[in-house]
Amino acid sequence: MRYSRMVFAAAYSVLEDTEAARDASQEAFLRAYLGLRNFRGRSRFSTWLYSIAKNCALDIARRRSRRPAESLEDVPEPSEIPDRRGFIIDEAMRTLDDREREALNLHYKGGLSAREIGELLGLTEVNVRVIMFRARKKLREALRGKEDELLGSQG
Repeated sequence: MRYSRMVFAAAYSVLEDTEAARDASQEAFLRAYLGLRNFRGRSRFSTWLYSIAKNCALDIARRRSRRPAESLEDVPEPSEIPDRRGFIIDEAMRTLDDREREALNLHYKGGLSAREIGELLGLTEVNVRVIMFRARKKLREALRGKEDELLGSQG
């Protein structure tokens, strides 16, 4: 699907959870389909769809925050727990501000160019490139000293 990576990246940038981002993506496409007759063309279709995806993700995040604490039955099996590298990278991503994290997710998970990200976020291509440059620099700093864990064995 043409916009699936972008929609997933938008949802993931809010939720930081693969399964929840998939759910938000499905919901976004459903909402877009049902609301297609309301699309007026004042913005690009991708921008309209991006905002729907982000709103779906925010809705899921709000619902999650109201959920009661996990019970023992909700704790994942060890085989379902991501490897240590995922935790290290997630921790490093949290050092970024929202815009930096969003730009990197749209680029690396969504496969979008700096120009396309700029159109979605209302920024110039140059601004997006600067944001991504600074975000990568912050990530390098946050990951400094953790190379052995990242390149070593999983778990």
